[in-house]
Amino acid sequence: RFSRETLQPGLDGTRIAVFATVASPHAEPDAASSSRPRRPLLLVHGTGSDHTTWRVAGPRLAASRTVWAMDRRGRGASTDGARYAAAREVEDIAAVAEALAGRDGTRVAILGHSLGGRLALSASRLTDAIDRVVAYESAPADLDDAGTRDEEGLLSTLQRELTAGRPDEVLARFLIEAAGLPSAELEAFRASPLWPDRVATAPTIVRELDAALHDPAIGLEGLAGVVIPVLQLTGTVSPRAFR
Repeated sequence: RFSRETLQPGLDGTRIAVFATVASPHAEPDAASSSRPRRPLLLVHGTGSDHTTWRVAGPRLAASRTVWAMDRRGRGASTDGARYAAAREVEDIAAVAEALAGRDGTRVAILGHSLGGRLALSASRLTDAIDRVVAYESAPADLDDAGTRDEEGLLSTLQRELTAGRPDEVLARFLIEAAGLPSAELEAFRASPLWPDRVATAPTIVRELDAALHDPAIGLEGLAGVVIPVLQLTGTVSPRAFR
């Protein structure tokens, strides 16, 4: 359902893999979208995953748009930089959006999941190539809310697990405690062929959770300068912090 089209250069020498998404033969565009030009849509995944997280939704969306999916730096087919900062991820997304806008001759919409949505919102402040953003479960958590989880405690635990050489445990804890994945679904995930690839992303999980908690560029104040149209979505069983 995906074919790698390009490796977009990042500003610090990274190479960001971008994949074309093939439409599902079972998905039909709605009447409104079929009468409009096929504008580009860029899919940006969240923490602990890569472009294949869109393997179900991407081909359905491609029925009515030209859809692209990227591997964020440090996972999948993309390379990594020497030092991590959320600002570099923001620049990556802006660079990919500009490349796609130049290719298709029109501004790009972005659908981002979790941290991918927050990074996409911040990227919209760097370039006018981004037309709008749909952000799913992307709201920065209100850490002053007594009902939110102990994110700082989770970060410390994940850092210890990573240092101890237990990337499997890093991923499992993140999925249960941060993403709210039920235990039964976690066991099914462990048995899937995707699990080893997700375990390989463990170092990026820790650094991204750290950025999500502490980097002002992707916090509430940093995102207050976004001026493009934004659709913020949550699911019916999304963790409370996202609502």
